Amino acid sequence: MKYGILTREEEGIKMRLTNRLEYPEAYVEAAKKHIYPKKVDRIGVTTLIDSPMIRRLSITLFDEIVIDVDDTFTGMLGTAFHKHLEAHSLDAAKTEKKWELLIDGITLVGVADVVDEHEIADYKLLSGWSFVFDKSETWTKQLNVLRYLAMKVDKMEISSLVVHAFVKDWTFYQAQQKSDYPQNRYMKINIPIWDTAKTESYIMERLRLHLDPNYVCNDEDKWLRHETFQVLRKGGKRAIKGSASNPITFADAEKYILEKNLTSDYKSGIIYIEEKKSEAKRCEQYCSCKSVCPLMKGVK
Repeated sequence: MKYGILTREEEGIKMRLTNRLEYPEAYVEAAKKHIYPKKVDRIGVTTLIDSPMIRRLSITLFDEIVIDVDDTFTGMLGTAFHKHLEAHSLDAAKTEKKWELLIDGITLVGVADVVDEHEIADYKLLSGWSFVFDKSETWTKQLNVLRYLAMKVDKMEISSLVVHAFVKDWTFYQAQQKSDYPQNRYMKINIPIWDTAKTESYIMERLRLHLDPNYVCNDEDKWLRHETFQVLRKGGKRAIKGSASNPITFADAEKYILEKNLTSDYKSGIIYIEEKKSEAKRCEQYCSCKSVCPLMKGVK
């Protein structure tokens, strides 16, 4: 099956699912279970933190969205990993703790991977470079909202927030070559705790944005990487100066070449400067609503 409108009869959910790489039937069936329309009156913590525009499109245009089963791979891998750890927990009562809290007509839903006395912990399966680029801020928001739910719903006193991060593509070589790359396959990361007022203010502001019918994805939602120049060595796989996370100007690139005594290599072409244009990485590669998004069609 390469393309079709699939229906889950028992749930009345229709979806347009493609299979351009011809994944096996078992995978396609599993992928179907990972695709759900969002609900108007319910919102999960990860959705709360994410783009309100994506949520709006997934509600209003779900039947028109086209998703390829290949796009579900990362999510399915993460789900399988979580279920494996949950199955081997020594105390099932501590895993997959769920809270629901009604706020201004919308039910905020949060699920913690592990709750142990005064600590909430979350498992993260991610790539090495995903860790390098900007995950910690999202984790801080997510776990502090979960802490708020635990306090409000179950009156729990949570004094510790932890992420157990597992790097699925970790290599010793990358760790040796790059100081900002994860130095181990597993890391236990302590997350800073917000005061209650800050968390409550954040939740209310995010709900306000999710109720705004005119909200349009901003640069953060799009995972926009701004234009930068890079200094590269011929045959090298990565820039030796300049990156999306640390952009530089052309003048900066020239200055670096002078400071590192690379002028002769620059003149000979061994070292060269390349311009990297801005790109909305999520929009182009990862957004589940890109098939119906007006921004992808050039409509602002």
